[in-house]
Amino acid sequence: MLKTHSKIVAVFCFWSFTLFAQINVDNVIDDYFKAIGGVDLLKQVTTFSSVSVTNLNGEHIELRTKQKFPNLKLMEIYKNDVLISKKVFNGKKGYKLTKGVKKKYTEEEIVNEKKLSAVFPEFGFLNTAAYVGEAHVSGKLCHVLSFENKKMYYDSLSGLKLKAVTVFKKDTKEIIQETYYSDYKKVKGILFPLTYLIKVKDMEILYTVESISLNRDVILSDFE
Repeated sequence: MLKTHSKIVAVFCFWSFTLFAQINVDNVIDDYFKAIGGVDLLKQVTTFSSVSVTNLNGEHIELRTKQKFPNLKLMEIYKNDVLISKKVFNGKKGYKLTKGVKKKYTEEEIVNEKKLSAVFPEFGFLNTAAYVGEAHVSGKLCHVLSFENKKMYYDSLSGLKLKAVTVFKKDTKEIIQETYYSDYKKVKGILFPLTYLIKVKDMEILYTVESISLNRDVILSDFE
């Protein structure tokens, strides 16, 4: 009886290990690409722009984003229609503008922007990310990928990205930012989340995407 029990345990452990081993980065990213529209459709996107809004302490906040293939990116934050923050990367160099103070990107920031500024950064994850296991997000089982200072959580059933965790270093302290994606809707056949919740320490900011434009409304001078 003991031998039979041992065999059952051994078979179960082998099955569990085999199932875990079969799941890898390629599987997760492939499921994600299929879920949001398919690789062929995604590769047709050369520019992306969006406007997201939130209300913070009674003030209207607007986040404007523009991206151009392969990794050009512009992010602007407006408070009550006044520009308060700007980040620009032209593929080779970039800068941050906060309260009128302009600061050039460091070499490390340039390297990171080149990797993460694509409209669909998952194309880059195929060769650089690692599969680190499973976790639950809002009750849904997710596959977790790790890439440098980020972890991404993809729904094991739908394939959609539900969460991202980024660890920033400020002086000697680590700051953890969690972003939750939901309310996926199609734009020209591609699914995009229209709601995302950002959590940093005790602060929560809920953004609603007002508009998304693909392959228009973006020009090179946007990234100067």
